[in-house]
Amino acid sequence: MQIMPTGVFRLKGFAILEASKRKGIENIHQISMRGGVSYPTVHRYIETPQKVESISLRALYGVLIDGAGMTPLEIAEMKLGDLFELIPDSVV
Repeated sequence: MQIMPTGVFRLKGFAILEASKRKGIENIHQISMRGGVSYPTVHRYIETPQKVESISLRALYGVLIDGAGMTPLEIAEMKLGDLFELIPDSVV
């Protein structure tokens, strides 16, 4: 018998966008250009996180640090809940 997960992590895209705005980066196009991450990926991560099935850690680095202007120290001090929301299967 295989045990299956009972929920998912979902990116808090709005939180990423808000963090970027505090750094003077106003929209997902700017995040994409600065981060070297394709616009469709940034759009999916920020505007439609409910559709994200998997995350590229390289792309997430590009979005958060290079794109949104966060520092490695800011990322290190984040809690898991600052970046992801926990969604039980009963809600998905």
